[in-house]
Amino acid sequence: MPPSADSPLAIACTLNAVDQPARMAQIAALGRDALLDVRRDGLRRELRFAATGDVQHRLEALVAAELQCCAFLGFELRRDGDEHIVLRVETTADGQAALDEFVAGFRRPAGDDGRC
Repeated sequence: MPPSADSPLAIACTLNAVDQPARMAQIAALGRDALLDVRRDGLRRELRFAATGDVQHRLEALVAAELQCCAFLGFELRRDGDEHIVLRVETTADGQAALDEFVAGFRRPAGDDGRC
């Protein structure tokens, strides 16, 4: 569930510069290994992954970690049958650019940590 407009949060990831490249690599690896498609709906994105190997565990760990550093994003992880896992990510209007950057990370080539 995203933060409400009544209780705004800072739209900034609190992950430090040392840990950020590893997190971006984790996200990119999940994308390369299992991302099937992304659906956009307003301030919500649904990422569908193949439910193979340890993808469920990796997504659960990612969501837990992201909840610690990106409180402005809301996450929901669910199974869609036996073959798919859906990660729903949503935010408020102020967080849309950060949401899009987060989702883009799943499509980043290996070695690109997203920094300029």
